[in-house]
Amino acid sequence: MYIFGGKQSIFENSNKLYRFNFDEPLWEQLEYDEKDGYAPSCVDSHNAILFHTPEGDEIIIFGGFMGGKIGKYSRSIYGYCIQSNKWRMIYDGFSEKKVDLGTKKNIPKKRGSAGMTLFDGNLYIFGGANSKVKFDDLWKFNLSNKQWTLIETIGNKPLVT
Repeated sequence: MYIFGGKQSIFENSNKLYRFNFDEPLWEQLEYDEKDGYAPSCVDSHNAILFHTPEGDEIIIFGGFMGGKIGKYSRSIYGYCIQSNKWRMIYDGFSEKKVDLGTKKNIPKKRGSAGMTLFDGNLYIFGGANSKVKFDDLWKFNLSNKQWTLIETIGNKPLVT
């Protein structure tokens, strides 16, 4: 079992990564090189899911809240390769200056506490919230071409309260 990030105190979040070995039973903090610039920010209320790739197993992190003095939400996506012990940036959700206004509406708003699943090489993100809005939207992120798609749904959506 792997655990990433979380709230350390009211003013501080973490970007530490832990592994639990059920056979031992033993917790271990995994050390990784943050100098490469790809380690995720310190967040809580993010999502994590395991993705099996030909290169190995990867933990994918989406969104979350960067608390404390930062006080912002994220829509970035990071991958951690278990075999190589390295992080990579899959989608940089902080580069708003690079996004034109026409494209910006085709990406989800920054958020924490969303639901996330992986199906057929795509991440699906449902709902979540930021400090102003509780979302009831459904987004698809294609891990191959790095494109977001808003899924227009029909029927009764789950209630967001």
